[in-house]
Amino acid sequence: MTTIEEFIKAREAIEKLAAQIIVCIERKSVKESRKYLDDANQKLEVLRTMVANDIQIKVNSRLTAQLDGFGVKVARMEAKMPAGKRTTKKKPEKPAAPVSPRAATACAATEAPRGLLYHRYRLDENGVILEAKIVPPTSQNQGTIEADLRQFVAARLELPDEKLIWQCEQMVRNYDPCISCATHFLKVNLERL
Repeated sequence: MTTIEEFIKAREAIEKLAAQIIVCIERKSVKESRKYLDDANQKLEVLRTMVANDIQIKVNSRLTAQLDGFGVKVARMEAKMPAGKRTTKKKPEKPAAPVSPRAATACAATEAPRGLLYHRYRLDENGVILEAKIVPPTSQNQGTIEADLRQFVAARLELPDEKLIWQCEQMVRNYDPCISCATHFLKVNLERL
């Protein structure tokens, strides 16, 4: 069982790295930004195993959203770098294990930070992917998110438009969707009668 002190130490370590990331982003130091971001994400994975109460869940969600935001900024910085300066992994000369391609269908499900991640692939006799289906946790939760959002809005119709939209965005993010879903999920068209 993790103590509150251990959780706080882990959270503080991530917050220190987040401060370093901010400084590196401001300096436009891509390599350092990436290094600190990778370190922070590793520590966040450890922190997730410590979550034991509602407050810790909120802290974890806040840190996840913050690091996801940094990840977007660092990726944009990396994309703007000249091709010769980007750090890209070299493709291995040959696979780690010999593979004989054949027609097959395979599927797998793994536990991801936001829920169950499902993959299914169909290959032809040459190993070419004919069909791929990936179902991430956010898409599995979408129906529930939408139903909860309907109830959430109905109970808050007296709020001014700006505050209602802001609270709806918060409600969606309580499900901890992936960063692109959290950014583009909610499009509000408000009509007051």
